[in-house]
Amino acid sequence: MSDINKQGALTEDGTLTGNTATTIFTAVGATWIRSITASDNAAGAPTVTIDKYDGSTAKIIKRVASVPLIFNEPFLLPVGWFIRMTSSNASGLIDWSITYEGPSAAKLR
Repeated sequence: MSDINKQGALTEDGTLTGNTATTIFTAVGATWIRSITASDNAAGAPTVTIDKYDGSTAKIIKRVASVPLIFNEPFLLPVGWFIRMTSSNASGLIDWSITYEGPSAAKLR
């Protein structure tokens, strides 16, 4: 098992602009996910769902009825899996951030 504290971490961020499941991260190699955060960027307080997706089955990581959301329990995302985020608001209204290990291990979206 990899020691996630010995490697550098990268942080990427973006904005949800709709209410469909949006891929925010794709693992092209097994990748340690350190944290995922979400906050509303307008006064909408939408529900936010984060899931791991293997291409056929979604496994919910966290769902909150209002943001901010901070998920900081590191986990290993298998090769070919995705991290997706969904807002309950039709306009999205969510700014997100994900921190992960190694630039060669994965790509954003």
